[in-house]
Amino acid sequence: MENEITPFRVSKRMPWSYFGAFALLAAGIIAVGSFNLKNQYDKSRRTAENEMSSIGDLKTSQIDKWYSDQLEHASYLYESPLLSGYLINIAGNPSDAEIKDKIAKCLESIRLNFKYNRVLLFDSSRKLVFAAPMEKNWVGPTSEKVMGEALTAKKIMISDLHLSKMVPGTVDMDIFIPLVPQEGDSQKEPVGVVMLEINPHDFLFPLIQSWPTSSRSAESLLIRREGDEVVFLNELRHRNGTALKLRYSIDEKANLPAIMAVLGKKGVLEGIDYRGIPVIADLDAVPGTPWFIVAKVDRDEIFDPVKRQAGVILALMLMLVLTTALGVGFLWKRNDAQWLRKSHDELERRVKERTAELAAVNRELEAFSYSVSHDLKAPLRSVDGFARILEEDFAGKFDDEGRRLLKVIRDSAKDMGQLIGDLLEFSRLSRKELHKTAIDMNEMVKEVYSQMSNDLKGRIVNLETISLPEVYGDPAMIREVMVNLLSNAFKFTRTRKVSTVKVEGKIEGDEIIVQVHDNGVGYDMAYGDKLFCVFQRLHSVIEFEGTGIGLALVQRIIQRHGGRVWAEGKVGEGAVFSFSLPIK
Repeated sequence: MENEITPFRVSKRMPWSYFGAFALLAAGIIAVGSFNLKNQYDKSRRTAENEMSSIGDLKTSQIDKWYSDQLEHASYLYESPLLSGYLINIAGNPSDAEIKDKIAKCLESIRLNFKYNRVLLFDSSRKLVFAAPMEKNWVGPTSEKVMGEALTAKKIMISDLHLSKMVPGTVDMDIFIPLVPQEGDSQKEPVGVVMLEINPHDFLFPLIQSWPTSSRSAESLLIRREGDEVVFLNELRHRNGTALKLRYSIDEKANLPAIMAVLGKKGVLEGIDYRGIPVIADLDAVPGTPWFIVAKVDRDEIFDPVKRQAGVILALMLMLVLTTALGVGFLWKRNDAQWLRKSHDELERRVKERTAELAAVNRELEAFSYSVSHDLKAPLRSVDGFARILEEDFAGKFDDEGRRLLKVIRDSAKDMGQLIGDLLEFSRLSRKELHKTAIDMNEMVKEVYSQMSNDLKGRIVNLETISLPEVYGDPAMIREVMVNLLSNAFKFTRTRKVSTVKVEGKIEGDEIIVQVHDNGVGYDMAYGDKLFCVFQRLHSVIEFEGTGIGLALVQRIIQRHGGRVWAEGKVGEGAVFSFSLPIK
């Protein structure tokens, strides 16, 4: 009897074991991919929260410092007997031209040195005595009311940010300082009051609106509570004409970050901003003020990188699931033990390969996410150090793009380090003690130019020094002024075939004036108010390097010496930067 070979039959119904195997493998792939996506989401969120917290702290400290500076200026005038003495003298002799001239110069000096919009001097009956500058319209009803309170209470009073009734459409902030004849004698009645009018558009609003990192949606909001409403104090990035005009009832939008802030919430949280767009925001109160600061960025901007990563990971997951399905179907069709073992081994190998590919892609995505994200609280030295380790020890594992990104990280860390260093230097100027002495400006210019000569090699540069008088000041600080002004002059004449820089000095009245002329690219005078602001630039970094803080340092140093700084220029025709110092 011949042996019969049982024909191989394929079941038309797939056994449940195959369904189970496919379901387990698919579930594993989905679980790994989902875990990775969640991990990327959590990392992006933590990075965003850390960044928002750091920026919120930075904005709060900047506004607090600005507000404290205003109070410090006011306290100085409150404690100084100078203006009260002038008022008493002018009251006794109203026709004394010398006293009038001294008062006018004093008020103008206060206005220019401390960058006030107006400085007004009133007597005890609230009658205007002098003003800088002289105008017809003086104060509105809000200022009249607060002035009376300052005279009655004999203490400094502040009229918070408000819409001016004298000049419609403008925003003012006023400080009222009662003038008591004898310092420390609370029994004396004030002989008058000084009003300092601050234009927040000069410094406060630009400070709030600036953002330390590149972002298409980020902005800072300054707000306060008025009764049952929250009021937006500054102009907004995404909507015009909002300062002190945009208001919301506290009961109107519970998830509006501005409303959360005035209700006492602090820290990083999510909400819906005034445009109806989901945002992540840091909320904080500005110490010593009725103000709250909201630093926010659109949620979509934060999670855009994660969404792009999600597309790649989902494609890989789909590929793996389809591969698994094809493998199981192939096994079902063959239903042979040997083929089943081979198919199983092949499938297992392919699953391992795909899993390895997924893991590799995940590692690359994590490396990319780490390289483009940054934590403002992390030490910049550590960022640069880790980037250097990756560059030196793992160079072979990165392609050209990876190595380029590492260099971007290190360059960005160095740039941020330079910015922070400049900011620290800028802040130290307020605390550094002045050591004044006579300074030979001719020798100082020669010395500064000599040290710059290496950077000017290959250029045709003409430096002319004309009659520089001796000045009296701190040599190190005045040297810093000349370094910044000459560096600017040489930098912005780089595009000229022959760079011409002239330094001259003269004496006018009780001031020594030093001027630096150049034939460089110049600037539009319409934007001249931004020249001496921190991080304000009139040219791009691509055109001319720099952090935008040099002229702010110049202004801070000269102001500490009791002088002033100004500039004139015309596009394409050069610029003149001038500063004055009092005669010893």
